[in-house]
Amino acid sequence: MLIMQITREELTIVLNKVLTQKTDKFDLDVIELTDFIIEFFYDRKSVDDRCLGSHDRDAFYKLDEVGIVSSIHRSADSPSLNNCKRSWILRSDLIIKLLNGSSECNEPENNEFVDLYSSLPSDVWEKD
Repeated sequence: MLIMQITREELTIVLNKVLTQKTDKFDLDVIELTDFIIEFFYDRKSVDDRCLGSHDRDAFYKLDEVGIVSSIHRSADSPSLNNCKRSWILRSDLIIKLLNGSSECNEPENNEFVDLYSSLPSDVWEKD
């Protein structure tokens, strides 16, 4: 089973690595947490915060704290089908780094987001 080109087994390995550093974060065991993540990210790149119940949202905040997911805040003028102000994305970049031997589970550097925006053409920022 693939999540954005990451197998269930690979995700389990990474969660084991991350959770040994942060043992008090989750009520679920590693296999249950892996399945929880797969349930949300198997067929989509992001998860709308409004689809989450309070227990699921709490788990997403904890996953954000350990760096496995990240939240994206949309401004009021951002076009969105459902006007959701927050979405969650799986940090596949971090998961791959951890699989390749990195032992750090750190936050994305701010310049990752700056690079993303600076790579867009200038006409993207113009209003029609």
